[in-house]
Amino acid sequence: MQVNMTEFSKNQLLEQLNDIFQIVTLVYASITYFYRDTDLRILSENNAMYHQRLFRFKDLANELRDEVTRTGKLQEFSWTVEKFLLREPYGTIDEYCRINKIQPDLERQEWWDFARKIRNYVTHNYFDLNQNKEECFPVKWKNNEITWNEVKNSSIDFSKFEKGMPMDLYEEIKQFAESLPDN
Repeated sequence: MQVNMTEFSKNQLLEQLNDIFQIVTLVYASITYFYRDTDLRILSENNAMYHQRLFRFKDLANELRDEVTRTGKLQEFSWTVEKFLLREPYGTIDEYCRINKIQPDLERQEWWDFARKIRNYVTHNYFDLNQNKEECFPVKWKNNEITWNEVKNSSIDFSKFEKGMPMDLYEEIKQFAESLPDN
């Protein structure tokens, strides 16, 4: 969702952050909707085209009818949404601050280092040990922490974070964006 341009207005920033929120809201609504077995008929009877590729939802609907499979699939889907929510808002605000030459303002935010490291991890699914040094850890934000041990093992246990952490981080990023002066 990042833009690659030389100008990036505050309105564009807020629109992109709002788009991210709308996508996540729709996805969570669909998770809730398709959790009910009686609503799976809609999936069974529909297909979708994306970039000239046909997606048939019948197999997915059949998997979601089984409670064990459904729970696993919906947890996997939820995790994908949370990764999106951890990756995109930070990438968007970072791009905006870089283009508008206000990176120091971003780096002064209490959540900045935590968001940056989480975003890099979920984007690449590992930590680059050439860019991360032991003395820079642990990284904390609220009651959430990333330790050096997790970094060197390239493994974060996301279940240890506060429930709702991705949305809380999104809200912090959005509040910071709203506080920026118009350009």
